[in-house]
Amino acid sequence: MIRKEMNEYRNKYRRIVDKLIGKSFPGLKGAVRVFELKFTKLYGVYIPWFNLVGVNKLCRDFPEKEIKGILAHELSHAEYFKDFGFFNSLWFFIRYWFSPKLRKDEEDRADRATIDKGYARELVLSASRLEKLYPKYKDKTYMSIKKIKSYAKKVRKW
Repeated sequence: MIRKEMNEYRNKYRRIVDKLIGKSFPGLKGAVRVFELKFTKLYGVYIPWFNLVGVNKLCRDFPEKEIKGILAHELSHAEYFKDFGFFNSLWFFIRYWFSPKLRKDEEDRADRATIDKGYARELVLSASRLEKLYPKYKDKTYMSIKKIKSYAKKVRKW
């Protein structure tokens, strides 16, 4: 039963990812695999050297638009890392976890790329939930709601 349930959600995420790739990330067609995770506070994660996008089990009841924002953000990472190769991706990933500045820069880059693709409103939904759950981390790693809206208006994606 548990495995069937996990597959049901993974298939739901896979459908959303396929739509996002078809519409906004064509270079990732057939390259990204989706899995569900349950061991982190993160809603989504991208593991570059395996081209894996993980969605937290906590997201199962999130509205589809919010999940779309999370997945578009992770696909923005995937698109950036597409040509890094295994060792460069691994090296970046290791540095990412040990450098708060590099992590903040990379998450800002991914948020901006997500907005540039037209997913600002979806990103605001996931940022809103994060800011409520973890208020002390607001704008520490990811863009705040205010910054997302400001950047989206600046690039005419709001």
